[in-house]
Amino acid sequence: MNRLLQIALTKIKGIGPKNARNLLAHCGSMEEIFKAKKKQLLAIPNIGQVTVDAILSKEYLQQAEEELYFI
Repeated sequence: MNRLLQIALTKIKGIGPKNARNLLAHCGSMEEIFKAKKKQLLAIPNIGQVTVDAILSKEYLQQAEEELYFI
């Protein structure tokens, strides 16, 4: 599951290494990033509305599942 979430996070536009570390530092784990509420994510520095909407949409989780299946 963790690998799936890592792939999903890398697919979100605007999340590079710095923002990924920032999200992990505030949420504590990959699972918690994708479980977090909108208000919680918006409180994280350098994480904007577009990025939060992408995380919450779950679209990137589906893309990550397809990529793992392909591998």
